[in-house]
Amino acid sequence: MDLNKEEIPRNFFKDHIHLNHNVSYALGLSLRKALSEINWEKPYGGTCNSNPFSILTAKDIANTDNGLSNFSNSLISLTFLKFQKTITLQRNENDSLICIGYLSDKRISGRSGVTINEYEYAFSGPGYYMETIDNEIKGNVTLSPISGHKTVPNLMGRGISKGNFNYCYISELVFYNHNTNIDVTPSIKKENRKIQVNDFISIARRINTKDHNSNIDMQISPKSLDKLIDIAVSFEKEDLKLAKNLMYMANLLRPNGTVIKKKLLQYENNDKP
Repeated sequence: MDLNKEEIPRNFFKDHIHLNHNVSYALGLSLRKALSEINWEKPYGGTCNSNPFSILTAKDIANTDNGLSNFSNSLISLTFLKFQKTITLQRNENDSLICIGYLSDKRISGRSGVTINEYEYAFSGPGYYMETIDNEIKGNVTLSPISGHKTVPNLMGRGISKGNFNYCYISELVFYNHNTNIDVTPSIKKENRKIQVNDFISIARRINTKDHNSNIDMQISPKSLDKLIDIAVSFEKEDLKLAKNLMYMANLLRPNGTVIKKKLLQYENNDKP
């Protein structure tokens, strides 16, 4: 999906690339609804005969100096390398390191980054990211965690990180072999589908607090907000549209409420034609 073609309002973005949390959630609701309305027939028979891409996971590069740890939440379960000492990876001269996966931990007050050969890269975040390498790095790769007080450019030109670099969590490295072509055998019964998310913008406007010019008192008490949620739930069977509208109001007042978001997802699914 090309977000630039969707005429998405500028204030839906949290920076020049990423949608903000509420708008991303709205896009997920719309996409889920659109996909659920399609009767898919599973293709079969397709194979990948040769592939220039290869992945080294944290488990592949762990050693006695750089051990493994795990992170999980409702979306992902991730094994990562607690990178503390320099390592050198022996690679073919035709291999280029093109991408690195990392975890930035918001619970840690310091910065995170890595030196790859002679280049320094800071990891922005927080969360799990897979980002491309800005420079051409071919052949053997030497990696070292950045440490100390520094100013380092972030990957993909996303500003700079300045401060105390005191940890580095790496999940995977992606390499590209310049002498290998992609060769695939197409699957049988494959289909091209165009997914429509026509209601995306309208849903996003309703749950995006930055785009909602409401005079609702944001200091409403938790008890009053809980009562609003109870009222919305009470109308689920009698008037689904009213229940949904009330729950959207609750979402504006408590944008990170997990129960509210689960209810909104339930209402969107029940409102399918």
